[in-house]
Amino acid sequence: MSEKLEDQELKRLQELNTIVNNALNNIGVLEIHKQNEIKNHEKAIGRFKVLQDEIKIKYGNVKVDLATGKITEIKEDGEKEGS
Repeated sequence: MSEKLEDQELKRLQELNTIVNNALNNIGVLEIHKQNEIKNHEKAIGRFKVLQDEIKIKYGNVKVDLATGKITEIKEDGEKEGS
């Protein structure tokens, strides 16, 4: 059998193939962006932890209000307020 597709069938097949390939390409691009954002997130967490440690060394065991910068001492279990 050596028949050919009708022109319209071939055109539809080619268009759908292009859509599938474009979708796969876009998924690849998105995956690269995702991986980059994961790395950025991990780096930011690392820097955040370093700063937390620096704050703990300077101010002790405190809680920081990120909106105002106000620090509040965190009391140890069993320790009363004002002791």
